[in-house]
Order: sequence, then C-alpha cells, then structure tokens
Amino acid sequence: MKKKIIKSKVKKLKFSAIVEDLREDFSKLKDARKKPNYPIEDVVISVFAMMFFQDPSLLKFQERMLLKHNRTNLETIFGVKKIPCDNQIRNILDKVDSDVLQKISFKLLSHLQRSGKLKEFINLDKYYYVAIDGTQYFTSYKCHCNKCLTAQKKGQPIRYYHNVLQATLVDPEQKFVIPLMSEEIVNDNDEKSEEITSAKKLKQDSEHKAAERLLREVRKALPKLKIIILGDDLYSHEPMINLLKELDMSFILTAKSSSHKELSEFLKGEKSYIEKKTSRSTFNISKKIMLQRLKKIGKTKNDLKAPEVKKRYYKQVQVSEYRYYNGDAPINSKYKTFVNYFEIKTYDNLTKETLFYNSWVTDLDISKNNIKKLVKAGRARWNIENRQFLTTKKGGYNLEHNYGHGKENLSFNFYILNMLAFLVHQILHITSKDFNKFKEMEGSYLTMYEAIKWSLRYFIFETFDELILFNIEDNSS
Repeated sequence: MKKKIIKSKVKKLKFSAIVEDLREDFSKLKDARKKPNYPIEDVVISVFAMMFFQDPSLLKFQERMLLKHNRTNLETIFGVKKIPCDNQIRNILDKVDSDVLQKISFKLLSHLQRSGKLKEFINLDKYYYVAIDGTQYFTSYKCHCNKCLTAQKKGQPIRYYHNVLQATLVDPEQKFVIPLMSEEIVNDNDEKSEEITSAKKLKQDSEHKAAERLLREVRKALPKLKIIILGDDLYSHEPMINLLKELDMSFILTAKSSSHKELSEFLKGEKSYIEKKTSRSTFNISKKIMLQRLKKIGKTKNDLKAPEVKKRYYKQVQVSEYRYYNGDAPINSKYKTFVNYFEIKTYDNLTKETLFYNSWVTDLDISKNNIKKLVKAGRARWNIENRQFLTTKKGGYNLEHNYGHGKENLSFNFYILNMLAFLVHQILHITSKDFNKFKEMEGSYLTMYEAIKWSLRYFIFETFDELILFNIEDNSS
C-alpha cells in the first residue's frame, strides 16, 4: 500500500501534473472582470509559460502558429485555447493579489516534501538551511507606481526601483536551490497614496521590516520544519535574533568585526577560551596564478619545489584555521542577547596569502566534530546569490526585464511568476532524468532554452515530455 501512495505522490511532480495543479489554482484567483473574454487561468499560465520557456516573444510566435496550424503549444502543453494580448495580460495581472499568487507554489513544495525528495536537503541530521537575501528586479527613471522605492542623487532625477527579499532552501552539497517565498520591499502603507515628488518625501520600507514579515510567513507555511536561517551581516543583530528565537528557528549569520565591535572586543578578552582546529587540503591551481602570488612576496618560479609542479598546474596546499567560542558571547553592549561564534581563515601555505576569511554567530553548539559543517552551512548562503539571483538575471530568465510596470501589483507578480518558473525548473532537475540529460547534452541553460525556443516556434508538441525527447533525439542524431 505504501508503494502505491509514494508512486502517486511522485506523479504529482511530473510536468503535466504540475500544469494541471497550476491551472486549477490560477482559476481560483479573484477576477474583477464581469464578462471576461479569457479565463483568468489562461492569462496567468500564459505568463508562466513565457517565463518557463524564457521567451518574451513566445506569445507572438504562438499566435502565428495558431493562424498557420489552428493549434499552438500553449494549447497542447498548457491548455490555453485563446491567447490573450499583452495589454490584456498586464491589465488583468496588475489586479491579482500577490500574496495569493505566490502561495500557489506551496502545493508544489508539499508534493516535493511528500515524495521524499526534500529530505536530500537535510543537514546536521535534522535541519533545513533557508537563506534570506535581497535583490533589485526593476529600476526606471520614468515608470513608477506608489509601491516604488526611490533614490535621488543631487541634481539628478528620481530613480524608481523595486526590491524584494527572498527566502530560499539551499544546501552546500546540492546544485539546486528551492525558492520558498518572496517579500516585497515597499513604501509604508500610509504613504503609498501620496504623489511621489521627492525621493525623501516617502518613509520607505526596510529590509529589516521585510525580513520580519517574510520569516513569519515562512514559519506559518512550514510550521514543523527544523530550520536554520542563513543571512548576511545585516541580520546579525539583537532584534532579528530574538525574532528567530520566537519563531523557533536556529541561525547562522555573518558577523563582521567592523559592525560588531562589542562582540569583537569581548572575544579578545576571551582568547584563552577560544577553541581552535586546523586542517590542510590540496588543490591544483594554475601555475600562472601561483607565480603572481610569489611575485607579491618577492619570489620567483625557482622558489617552487619541483615535485609540486605538474605541467601547467601547481599543487597548492591550503591551510584552514577554524576558531570558535561556545559561551554566551554578547551580540552588543546591552548584554541581553547572547550567541556562539565561529570563524575560518584559509591561506596558501607557501605564500601565506589569505584566500578566504569569514565569521559567523549562531545559537548552535559548536565542536571540533561539527565546525567544518557549520562553516559549509555559513558559506551556503551564497547559493541564493550565485544559483538563484545570478541565474535568473543573467541565465536567460530576464528577471530585470521590464515586462510591464502597472499601478498595483503587476511588477511584483511578474517577479513571482518568474520565480515559479525557476522553481518548476529546479523540481524537474531533481525529478526528471530526461530533463537533466537534455541539459547535459546542451552544456548550459542558455543553449538548452535556445533549443527549446526554436522547437516551439516551428513544431507542435502534444506534451512537454515529447518536446524534451524530440530535442534529445535531435542532439543524438
């Protein structure tokens, strides 16, 4: 009986089942139109399809295909029978409630969790790492709405922009990340209705306020998950740490000595109680890079030991020094909130040049047995920047493209649907062998989606699986 249940849950992660779920949930979105020409689910899933295939011109090409073949890939793969025009999409999507729209992804996360695939993200025996970070996805000197944040340099026009705070499931051992939830950083509600005439006039939202809203929503959505929040130096302060304790979330937060002077001074006085661990690892690096490092300390290639040189590479020995303190270190001078502390310094054994340094605070107990894992966790925070923001901005998703700004929710709804497309891609990478095979054959996401776009413009496919298999076979021939 158990096998049948698990099998049915895995089926929910197939692309056809994902589209079915999305259409059902999109159909429940509140629609202000009295006599709509297009079902709201057709409108929203058309935008999702555009984001999913990374093609701002997708709808135009499918309109031409409709005239030629009386069918389109939007119909066969996504169930869209009548393609809405750009203006209709913008007008309708602008009024869709962003909070309701982004909660649609929870069903996919639930399927992922029930399938057992989410367990691959567990660390330290029981925890999931959730990184939080902010990014900008829209900026303009002309287009703006009452939600826009503003900045103005002396003698320059006002710059309008949208920032968002993102919570994403990350893992130092995984190539994939799972976006969980987004929180818009906007002007305070009581100020939104005012006409924007000066960048200094509006009392603007902050990343701290957005983080509190976001974390409360994450805990509400995932009440039983054991979570460790990974954040940068911006979040390693007393109010945030107290909030995380209230929400029963652990934390590993970057803590720079320059912004935590009281903590730094306290640790200097506790030197005898700071534990240490050292490890060595060997890497092959470019001989050219090593010669550049030697030059800095007044040495030449003659100083390289012969056994360590192999063709174009040099066998570099890296030394990692770990230092940690368990014992209620104060996060600030108030001595009300206490943390544990750890740091890592990695340097080249030959030149003594520091290659990496960082320090963190945490509520977790630190020992020689887990210090390496904790450092890996702290460094995993960059996955949200490297694997999500960088990919969605530079990897074909066109995150910063101005699809339309609107007056209410349009800009943020485009962001949400872009992240939803990214989430579905991540799920397919985790669950679909054919999808991964196609990616490996193409070599990069950009070339992969260029191939998909070309296929969609000239051929009609009954299913998404058929589209992927067509491209795999085309590459194999």
